Amino acid sequence: MGVIPSHRSKGIGKMLMERCFSEAKARGFEKISVRVYSSNVKAIEFYRRSGFKDLEVGLERPL
Repeated sequence: MGVIPSHRSKGIGKMLMERCFSEAKARGFEKISVRVYSSNVKAIEFYRRSGFKDLEVGLERPL
């Protein structure tokens, strides 16, 4: 999911997320999970405000 920069901070992401929640629930899903790069602080904050909880930490190292 994404909202183009010129349309951010207008509640669009919140509306999209709420629609995802209602659609998933209607289809019988019990949970939703997302993956986001640790450097994407704004997205992490958005998902936390939407009720998501930190689940795991993934690490990698270039060779």
